[in-house]
Amino acid sequence: MEIKVNFLDKLRFEAKFDDFTVVADQPIRYKGDGSAPGPFDYFLASSALCAAYFVKLYCVTRNIPTDNIRLSQLGRAEKRSAFRRMDYLRYC
Repeated sequence: MEIKVNFLDKLRFEAKFDDFTVVADQPIRYKGDGSAPGPFDYFLASSALCAAYFVKLYCVTRNIPTDNIRLSQLGRAEKRSAFRRMDYLRYC
């Protein structure tokens, strides 16, 4: 898959691939406008979505209902801007 990134105004960018366009911006505290999720937010969301996909696939192949399954990903950044912790929780 080819992803093409275009520079928009200020700190906004768009990534185009297949028939999709994803826009990213930085939060106001990082000099962006906060008009869209930041690139790192998309990264974290994609890891949660990937985990959800595999949970769903596991359940479907074993006839386990997924109606009440929810995944929550919790993360925190230290002052040094290093991502320190990511937890996956399953709620039934």
